[in-house]
Amino acid sequence: MASNLADIGDHRAPGWVLVMEGETNHGLNLLRDAGARASRNSGISYHLALALNSLGRTAEARHELETIIEAALSTEIGEKARALLSSLPSAEE
Repeated sequence: MASNLADIGDHRAPGWVLVMEGETNHGLNLLRDAGARASRNSGISYHLALALNSLGRTAEARHELETIIEAALSTEIGEKARALLSSLPSAEE
């Protein structure tokens, strides 16, 4: 079975590359654009959550991850989302 990360191809790549190179805000914008074009793609949402979390926008990252988990329960990306969500500080902190 192919990973959702493999399925997102070029839609995710430019934004994620920018995030990895430290241009997180610009990368976040590109990831949001990619997400708007492929709204059902949990791989894009996962990378969006990673970018948001790296900017300290934990509540937004949490929302993205919860949405992934609802839609992708038994997939690899669902498992990754669950793991990242469990590592975030609680909403009360």
